[in-house]
Amino acid sequence: MSDAEKLNVTNRDEVRRFLLAKLCEFAAMSPEQTRGRLNDQIKACRTLYVDFGYQPALQMLGQIASVDVCRTKGRSRDQEAAAKLLKRFLNAVKVDKSGVQ
Repeated sequence: MSDAEKLNVTNRDEVRRFLLAKLCEFAAMSPEQTRGRLNDQIKACRTLYVDFGYQPALQMLGQIASVDVCRTKGRSRDQEAAAKLLKRFLNAVKVDKSGVQ
């Protein structure tokens, strides 16, 4: 029986934890597992950060942005997109005068 089959969909917290775990698992996939394409990992990080407020997604985006081009079959477009999205998220963070978000 898979994790999804055991999921109690009437319990919002359980569904949230399940989605967070699956999105984190997907976002952490290596370029070799995705045939060098990182676009879906970037989307998973975006969903984690925007919809769930999951701060470690920013670190995951940074890791995606720094993936060596040789691991993505010579393509750098996805790394550039991850860096651009990370920059946009970080620029949107509001910091008060005490230096706290």
